[in-house]
Amino acid sequence: MGKKHKSTLPGPKAPYKWAGKSNSFITISDDLLRSQAYKELSKNEVTLLMFCYEQEIRSEYERPPEFKGEHEREYFYFPRALANQHGIKPNRFSDYIDKLIDVGFIDCVRSGKSSRTKSIYRYSSRWIHYGSPNFQRPANCLTTSLVKKYYPQPHMENS
Repeated sequence: MGKKHKSTLPGPKAPYKWAGKSNSFITISDDLLRSQAYKELSKNEVTLLMFCYEQEIRSEYERPPEFKGEHEREYFYFPRALANQHGIKPNRFSDYIDKLIDVGFIDCVRSGKSSRTKSIYRYSSRWIHYGSPNFQRPANCLTTSLVKKYYPQPHMENS
């Protein structure tokens, strides 16, 4: 019988070369595949998640300059144009990103919606607790639309 190997880190692993080809692939842990958060994702949301993970392991993608250093691979942009190149419809892109944030796979570090700049995302391990009482959606890691959904502002009545 083979030795069982349990991954200690959730999420993507380093790229591997196969038969000398330059194509890399992403390995994901059994914990991620069996998680409640992963089961909640549609096919297109899984596709987007894999492209987000691909950015962590490939160096040709642009990184946010304000996060250079030791943990710079944790931060990434994911512009609509890149999503479109991967076959993700631009009119559904925001919904898919919101779902990945909502279940805890990524966090929104800076939303570019109001400033018309690129949004910055970060990989998250909140998905591990999705579906349990320990799961949280902090307002500082949500997109503008998710903040409105989970932290609605009270309406002021006219006097």
